[in-house]
Amino acid sequence: MIWAKDMYRYLNWLLFEEVYGMCEWTQQEEIKIQPLITEAKTRLKQDEILIVENRARRMADEYEQCLLYQLNKKHRKELYDDDGYTPRHITFSSDVHETWLSAVRKQKTMKIKYDSTTSGLSERLINPYQTKGSYGIGYCHKRKKILQFRFDRVIDIELMNRTFEKPKNWKEEYEENRRYF
Repeated sequence: MIWAKDMYRYLNWLLFEEVYGMCEWTQQEEIKIQPLITEAKTRLKQDEILIVENRARRMADEYEQCLLYQLNKKHRKELYDDDGYTPRHITFSSDVHETWLSAVRKQKTMKIKYDSTTSGLSERLINPYQTKGSYGIGYCHKRKKILQFRFDRVIDIELMNRTFEKPKNWKEEYEENRRYF
């Protein structure tokens, strides 16, 4: 998807609010900023809003990871006694997670809009099998195999009326596919 100028404007205001909101700011400043965010948002279609808000969440996570990396690099020995592995924190929509869990329980196919780092934005039909932290595992009808999906890359999610039967050997098939990556 090609980003429109208004999408960048909305993203800029969201990121500004995120960074500026970390500092103490007065009510008077917040009153001036909120209408600018609302104005930028009203110029966008619903899909564009979801894409921008998802990207803002991901950028905030990446920024936090960069800061942690720099801190670790500078003060590694002072901070940790062990090998220093720090798990990556991923922020995602609770609606996405709840819908995925519901689909797993009900064994319902779902339609997602997914922002993949390799193939870009795409619509996919998924038979969800499991959730694992900030990831979901399921059969992708587009790629015709069992894949892992990061919840922070799911732009939109919708439960379909179609049910599916989970294969008994899905975990073995999933592990077999992972070996080739």
